[in-house]
Amino acid sequence: MSDDVVQIFRDTLTAKRIAARFAATRRWATINDTDTLEQLVEMEIESDDSGASIHDVPSSAMRTVQQKASAYDSMIERVLKDWCKANMGKLALGKGPLRSAKKPEDVVDVMMDLRGGAGYLYFMEAEGHGVGTWDGDWDILFVDHRSSIKELSKLVEGKTRSQYNALKGAITDAAYEASPDENED
Repeated sequence: MSDDVVQIFRDTLTAKRIAARFAATRRWATINDTDTLEQLVEMEIESDDSGASIHDVPSSAMRTVQQKASAYDSMIERVLKDWCKANMGKLALGKGPLRSAKKPEDVVDVMMDLRGGAGYLYFMEAEGHGVGTWDGDWDILFVDHRSSIKELSKLVEGKTRSQYNALKGAITDAAYEASPDENED
């Protein structure tokens, strides 16, 4: 099976899991949420065909994943605050979810919660999973949504690269630790 077909399958599986979770709980996944992190680790486990499951991941490895996710989410929040302070004129203040937003912190609160939150959406963008700030739900936050979303995504990607890499590495490590081959050493 080609790498492209495998990636399409993984993207479809991810989208289905997100939709099923929302249907069951009526809340979007967030990057700090245990269920979401377990799903991300489980997808990584499934990609190596080791026969392991999420139940084989040591709790210490999952704690590390949670710590890295929290650090990633916090850094995104800081980047968003800085961007909002300098770009309040690019935001659709007084409309939609920003109707009562007066300060950059108010806008960031909305961004951190809207449709799973910025941390989750930016992580999924970086992973290429077909979900992100660009898919339409964040359009209502900006006066010129196309250029502002693209600008902000590039900024977030650049400023959070080390935290993203640390989270991605923790997810990969957790999956590796669940592998039966790893536990035989």
